[in-house]
Amino acid sequence: MSDSIDLTPLSTAVPDARPDVREDFLTPVQLASFLGVSARTLGRWHVERRGPARISIGNVILYRASAVRAWLRQNEFKSMLIEGDEG
Repeated sequence: MSDSIDLTPLSTAVPDARPDVREDFLTPVQLASFLGVSARTLGRWHVERRGPARISIGNVILYRASAVRAWLRQNEFKSMLIEGDEG
């Protein structure tokens, strides 16, 4: 998987945000949309300690894009062809 995953940065959603800080983060809605799950599922994964690392500041939850990429790499599944099982 390439490190160039197009995760829409938060700075595009928050026009006055400082790009040097917020461009590396995603909201739960942005990440959920990218993964094809609901924001509620991300919350459940957090409780179950299955999802990507997140940052919580008061009521604001953010996901660092680099942490999401690392989590995706850790959860990659590479199928293995078993000898003699060619289909």
